[in-house]
Amino acid sequence: MTSKGLNLENIPSLHIPLRFFNTAPWLGATASVLLAINGELTTQWSPMLLAATHLFTLGFMAMIMLGALFQVLPVISGRQIPGKFKLATLVHTSLFTGTLLLAWAFISGQQTYFYLMITFLGTSFVSFLFALGSVLIHKIAGGHSITAIKLAVLSLLLTVLFGVLKVLGYLYPNSLPAFISSQSFSYLHMLWGVSGWLLLLVIAVSFQVIPMFHVTPNYHAVISKYLPFVLFTGLVITNFYVIKLVQNLGVFLVCASAFSYALYSLILLSKRRRKVPDMTVNCWRLALTSLISTSLILCFSNINEMSGGLLRIDQMKVNILIGIFMLIGFACSVIIGMQYKIVPFLIYMHLQRDCGSDFEKIQKLPTMHTILPVRRAKIQFKLQLLSLITLIISLFFPAASLLSALILFSNFTFLGYSIFSASKLYVEYKSILTHA
Repeated sequence: MTSKGLNLENIPSLHIPLRFFNTAPWLGATASVLLAINGELTTQWSPMLLAATHLFTLGFMAMIMLGALFQVLPVISGRQIPGKFKLATLVHTSLFTGTLLLAWAFISGQQTYFYLMITFLGTSFVSFLFALGSVLIHKIAGGHSITAIKLAVLSLLLTVLFGVLKVLGYLYPNSLPAFISSQSFSYLHMLWGVSGWLLLLVIAVSFQVIPMFHVTPNYHAVISKYLPFVLFTGLVITNFYVIKLVQNLGVFLVCASAFSYALYSLILLSKRRRKVPDMTVNCWRLALTSLISTSLILCFSNINEMSGGLLRIDQMKVNILIGIFMLIGFACSVIIGMQYKIVPFLIYMHLQRDCGSDFEKIQKLPTMHTILPVRRAKIQFKLQLLSLITLIISLFFPAASLLSALILFSNFTFLGYSIFSASKLYVEYKSILTHA
């Protein structure tokens, strides 16, 4: 592993990211329960599926991504996010509460919960974006990764904005201008959330962590400098939904950017210097393959639409398939793989600091493979792979829906157990070092 260019002396307290990491898997598990109750994946607009989707995107993905930014930004840029522990507590608590309220609002259909949800999620995202923005507006270290993070944060802001407009359109149907449909906000909300916030943040982080953890060559300067801008430009163009041809060109640009990034990253991983089996590498390969699949399916679907629907395809199933590949295949694989790499790394580094220069204490510390054993990582990857496969099968063979939901539930609970056990081990060793 190489940490060249990273500021490992400027990391926040371990309790800040761990609170996010420990919470996220259980909200993912809750989403799996709702999928089991929902049954067949027949429509992307069913209340139960919408609740499950947002429990996953907000409760699992955003929970870990925000927690990771508290950790990653200081390491890359050397600048702490203002507020530290107090801000993290506010963001974590309000995000957790707001996500549960939103899920219940979809299920119950009661407007009161939408109002409450806006209050809590608004508090979480506004406070976080304000604090993060106060750092990002300055010229800071971090190079192209920071630039990509800035674009990802801007995408998050737009995702939140379109989400709020969508909810307001539901609560006040007559408040929207006649030329704007509620469905347009749904499309833009999903577009900026998945292709902007999610993909751009993963790209930004991968510029650092793939060479660092897997000892690969660095990303080429042309890729790291220009690809995030090309992707973001494509996203901006897709907002011209009134002019269909322009929107389609934007979709192709987004697909080409995602495809190029995924293919180049796979090539980098094939050149890693440490050839020993690594679960995180397997997760990256699964994620990048899923991203390539998403790009090709979306591109094909767009071409079919432009040709007037020459091939008769179930567009609803295509949309759900894209969601499965992008959220479970790509996002979930990246997050799970990085948790098994980052959590033991952070725990060991913090314990080592607590030892000071006492070499005898350092020798007694658990290794990173003890903190999260390789055997457990192998089980986790198999569960992740099975989750993706069975979800795809259940889309075309509804009889497998319950099985896929149960496997996904096992996947999240196993991840939750692993992170909790690692956190518990940290507390135990921290207590030993304190009283030694």
